[in-house]
Amino acid sequence: MARFPHLAVPLRAVLAAAALGCLASFTFLGALHAPHPHGLDLALVGTPDTTGVVAAHLEADTPGAFDITFYETSEDAEQAVRDRDVTAAYVPGPQPELLLAGANGAMQASTLTAIFDAAARDDGADLAVHDVAPVPADDRAGLSPFLLVVSLTIPALVLAVLITLLGERAGLGPRVRLAAALVGAVAVGLVNTGVADGALDTLTGHYWQVSAVAALTVFAMTSAALALHRLFGPAGLAAAFALFLVVGMPATGAAVGPAYLPGFFRAVTMALPTGEAVPAVRSVQYFDGAASAASLWLLAAWGVAGAALLVWGPRIRAQRAGAHC
Repeated sequence: MARFPHLAVPLRAVLAAAALGCLASFTFLGALHAPHPHGLDLALVGTPDTTGVVAAHLEADTPGAFDITFYETSEDAEQAVRDRDVTAAYVPGPQPELLLAGANGAMQASTLTAIFDAAARDDGADLAVHDVAPVPADDRAGLSPFLLVVSLTIPALVLAVLITLLGERAGLGPRVRLAAALVGAVAVGLVNTGVADGALDTLTGHYWQVSAVAALTVFAMTSAALALHRLFGPAGLAAAFALFLVVGMPATGAAVGPAYLPGFFRAVTMALPTGEAVPAVRSVQYFDGAASAASLWLLAAWGVAGAALLVWGPRIRAQRAGAHC
């Protein structure tokens, strides 16, 4: 390269693009190419003798697919589905029933229906399927929560880039940049949710709740990206794009849900804002906020950590460097 110095920058760009493409192939294909359930929370309803036999058959036919909880009545099991304590409930018997939530996504509903329809037919019965939390006609696949998060991730990262570029040009300090990130997050959350609710009729009836989750999601990613830039320069922004977009998007589970991902990606889902934003939106939109607390706390933790590192990170790093001198 010493003889062709003008090729150094293009070559680095090519190598960076190839590395990013390689990472994207591993994440998107690795996460989504062969989805099957792992540890889905399932309720079995009935006496210990009946449910024990069903549980044994499920483990033999679909090992590791379900984490089973036993309920005495179908009413209790149905409420557990509505509260998101379990994803579905199976009631064995002469007329077996499957209670599920279509709001959890079409992939999950179709998988559960296929598994328990086969189980019912093995017993010579026809399965009755009851959707206790259906999605509206305008969101038949239950994909709108995931698609909303996609529509939030891109502007969240672009917001971080714009704040960085304009902030450096205007000489803005970290606190001003943080305030800009907060205002921008609220604006993006309100606008994107408004499009989904008012213009497209896909996420309707819970505008303010979904907007709040959307704004929190954007702030979590934007503040973290700004903090990474503050600590590591342009490489920090590149890392934010790789983390939240290239790794974070497939870690949401997309159309299949996180329970259908390989083990590594299921762990990533619970660690990244993108992974927890989808169930948070789904909970407030379709389940009256049930089981959303953990997801909201994680989003808040990302936002607070990003804000703290943006404001105080370089100072802490300088103090540590001085202490080692």
